[in-house]
Amino acid sequence: MPLIRALVRLSRPHHWIKNLLLFAPAFFSGKIFSIEWLALLCVGFIAFCLVASAVYVMNDYFDREKDRLHPKKRFRPLASGTVSPRQALVLAGALLLLSIVACVFLPIEFSALLSVYFIANIVYSTWAKHAVILDVLAVALMYFLRVLGGAMIIHVEISAWIFITVFFGAVFLASGKRFAELRSTNLDKRPVLSEYIEDTVRMMFLVSMGASLLAYSLYTVDREGVYFYSIVLVTYSYFRYAHLVLAHGGGEEPESLLLHDTGIAVAGILWLTFSLGVYYLP
Repeated sequence: MPLIRALVRLSRPHHWIKNLLLFAPAFFSGKIFSIEWLALLCVGFIAFCLVASAVYVMNDYFDREKDRLHPKKRFRPLASGTVSPRQALVLAGALLLLSIVACVFLPIEFSALLSVYFIANIVYSTWAKHAVILDVLAVALMYFLRVLGGAMIIHVEISAWIFITVFFGAVFLASGKRFAELRSTNLDKRPVLSEYIEDTVRMMFLVSMGASLLAYSLYTVDREGVYFYSIVLVTYSYFRYAHLVLAHGGGEEPESLLLHDTGIAVAGILWLTFSLGVYYLP
């Protein structure tokens, strides 16, 4: 059992929440409650999660020696010796094999996109995460690919405004993370941070927030009807997140901040309820 728990920790399932973006095209095209499409999207979600976990395992495999010297990372399964390097490679291989099996049920273009996602992650881990600005844009690309994958599964063309909203929203989160890391007192910071200054990262953070909000606003106007009122909830969420990052040093773990802040959570629930009413009620 300790080994199983360690293997699960190594796979980092708490990061799977990002893959919910696969469902965005179905939601915005009114197909989220179609059993056929929902089933395929769930398979795609699983495939994305398996590949993402394989990448995390490989990252920890290559970084295990360096992690052993880190005050916190030394407790990771590979660095601590709870999981052996051989066991980690077997796990990564098994996860990739299972993702290939899942792709049998999905369109070939989705399988190709998942391959691009895997390669992009490897490029990020080995090079892009050490390149200033490119590290943030690479993270944003991963979010973009998730939305594109969801659109491929259900064969829909989603508004360009949604893609732009997601891309700049991802830049917003990634640059907020860099800003929080710059201000952190942690002595063992990622090397790329030495290339950044706070003013540059703050500019990226605020500009991407404005671009994402503008794209979402234009999307709601294209929708006509009352959906543009949702701009209020989305704007509050962005501003609330920006306040937590700039004033309180949050943002090092965006997923945790988004899930655990009461204000953002309430705004998210209200937005989801309003959107369901607009898209799915007669």
